[in-house]
Amino acid sequence: MATAEMIIKQQRNLRPAQAIYKAVAGVPQVLRCATYFKNWPAIVQEYVTVRDINSGMRAIGRCGFGLKLWEPSDVQTLWAVFCNCNYRVADRPNVALDLGANIGIFSIYAAKVKRARKIIALEPVAGTFAKLRDNVNSNALNDTVTCIQEGIGDAIGRRSIYCGVSSPHSSMYYRGDSRFESGQTETIQVTTLEGVFDRFGLESVDVCKADCEGAEVEALLSASDDILRRIRCITMEYHFPSRIWDQKTFFSRLEQTGFKLAWHSKIGRMATFLRK
Repeated sequence: MATAEMIIKQQRNLRPAQAIYKAVAGVPQVLRCATYFKNWPAIVQEYVTVRDINSGMRAIGRCGFGLKLWEPSDVQTLWAVFCNCNYRVADRPNVALDLGANIGIFSIYAAKVKRARKIIALEPVAGTFAKLRDNVNSNALNDTVTCIQEGIGDAIGRRSIYCGVSSPHSSMYYRGDSRFESGQTETIQVTTLEGVFDRFGLESVDVCKADCEGAEVEALLSASDDILRRIRCITMEYHFPSRIWDQKTFFSRLEQTGFKLAWHSKIGRMATFLRK
C-alpha cells in the first residue's frame, strides 16, 4: 500500500462509537457530493475505499466543470473542499487568493460554484503546478484563474521545499518524517503577501484561502497591518511545523488587525476569520 494511502487509513482508525458518529455526520457530505457531481457514486467509493487511482479519474461537475484526480489525496482534497466545506467562501467574491493551490480544486470551486471574478493561485512544486494548469486549462478558466508557480512566505527569494509522499504534504519545513516526506527536494521561488498585492495592483482581497504546510502562518504573521486589513476573509488549514509558532500567537495577530474568528473545526486545524 502506498504511504499516502496508509496515512489516510491511519487517520480513520476509529473506535466503534467514533465510526458511528462519523458515518451519521457524513450524510450531509454525501448529499453535497451528489449535488455538485454527476458521478458522485464513484467519488464516494474512491473516498471511502482510499485506493490507488492507477489511471486517474475525472470528477464531473453538474455546473459545467471537471476535475482530474491523480492520486488518493486528490480525492481527499476534493471531499474537503466540496463536501466537507472546510473553506468558507461567500458568493461572488471579486478577488480570491488560493495560497497552496495544489492541483486547483479550490480554485475551480471558487470559480465555478462561488462565481469568483478573479483568482490568483500560487503553487510552487513543479509537478503539482503542472496539474494545476491542466485543471485550469481543461475548464477554460485562464481568464479567471492566474496560476503562479511560487510559494508564499515571509520574504521574496529562493528556498528549498521538501516534497511530500503526496502533493498536499510538500512543505518548506523539514519534519524528518517518512510518512510525509518523500526524501526529495526542489528549489522554488517564494513571494510574500505584499509581493502578490503589489504585482497585481490589488486594493483588496475578498477571500484568502491558505494551506501551505506552515508557510501560511509564516506569511500571515509577517504581513504588514495594512496588507492584512485589505483582506476581508481568511479561510485556511494552518500548521505549526516544529512548533515554531502557536495558536494563541497566530490568532492574536489576526485579531489585532481586525479579524474575528468565525469558525473553527472541531477536528484538525481549519479556521475562518472574517473582518469585523
